[in-house]
Amino acid sequence: MAFSFCLFLLSAHFSPSFASKNPKRELKKIEKRLRTEKRKIEQAIEKEKSILTEIENTNKALRKKHEELKHYNKRLTNTNSEIDKLNEEILLLDKKLGDRKDILKTRLRSLYKQQHGIIADVLISARDYHDLIKKIRYISFIADHDNRLIESYNSGMEELSGKMARLEGLRKDLESSRKKIRIKTVEMKKEREKKDQLLASIKSKRGSYEKMVKELEESSKNLREL
Repeated sequence: MAFSFCLFLLSAHFSPSFASKNPKRELKKIEKRLRTEKRKIEQAIEKEKSILTEIENTNKALRKKHEELKHYNKRLTNTNSEIDKLNEEILLLDKKLGDRKDILKTRLRSLYKQQHGIIADVLISARDYHDLIKKIRYISFIADHDNRLIESYNSGMEELSGKMARLEGLRKDLESSRKKIRIKTVEMKKEREKKDQLLASIKSKRGSYEKMVKELEESSKNLREL
């Protein structure tokens, strides 16, 4: 539309009968149009500045999100390493606990099956009453030691399991936070693409306005020379 109008003005200028009839009127029209187009250029420049500022702010926010992602990735890597290490400790402790329980079960079964025979052996082998008490205490000590050892393993297992639960919870939280950041990053990139497209559109329009101004100025110059 604007370009057609300019061609009309230019053709009018090169038509002696038209230009000679209303040169002043046409000059005023051109000058008015010039002012309008120049205002459009100024407005376009202001919009470009505003959008460029928004794009820069978006880029800063994206850089920040990338740093946050690196932070969460590092924490997740460390957490996963701790979980792997804990799994190894739990497996080792579980094996020790299982072995100790098997030994204790075997010992208890043997004790129950041969209960009277063992007591008789202890009584017979004892040199005196004090020796008998000593041997009974020794048997009790072994049983107590086994119990304490199993209790210690159970306590250690509970502690490791609790720590594992906390680490698993932490990993879930970290993965959730990382997912949210990734979603936000994608949204911000899409928004930046829209702003880039808008900026390109405004620049294109400004180019058209500048071209129009140049042509109008040329027409104005030609009319003034009449």
